[in-house]
Amino acid sequence: MHTNYKDDLNAVRDGNWKYIVRTKDGKEELYDLDLDPLEKTNVAADHSDVAATYRDVTAKLREHRDQYYRKALKDFPLHAP
Repeated sequence: MHTNYKDDLNAVRDGNWKYIVRTKDGKEELYDLDLDPLEKTNVAADHSDVAATYRDVTAKLREHRDQYYRKALKDFPLHAP
């Protein structure tokens, strides 16, 4: 999931884990949805290994997204030459 509304968030849902990172400052949130379905307790500090895995995943997804937009803008310029 990606949203650029307000905070530019990237997120991954994988099994019971939900990871969210705010691009502008790197603030991370990690929730165990089996134990905390309402996402009240951020456990990123307690599960730094899990957070690191999803940090890498979201970084790769962000790079893929950025490459896609660069190609789209190249192939479909917004302004006529």
